[in-house]
Amino acid sequence: MARAEIARRGFTGRISVLPGAAEDVLPGLDGGAYDLAFFDGFTPTLAVVEDLYRLLRPGGTLLAGNLVLGPAPAVTRHLADPAAGARIPSGRARCA
Repeated sequence: MARAEIARRGFTGRISVLPGAAEDVLPGLDGGAYDLAFFDGFTPTLAVVEDLYRLLRPGGTLLAGNLVLGPAPAVTRHLADPAAGARIPSGRARCA
């Protein structure tokens, strides 16, 4: 469905859908190559969050769903720590 909608909107050459387990797919991607990472499959582990940040260009944006489902405390601390690479303006993880 995602690929069909991306094609319908004319973004096939600009957006990639990478199916599979995050732990299997993310390590094979080039770091610093992406403007946006959107993750929505389960509450991300700290390893997944760290790998997603590794993939982003400076100033890139990470969107992660399911944080309201109770991520591990290590994930919440990492997202709230600017020194860890988080780019959350308020210095806190925000759930929407």
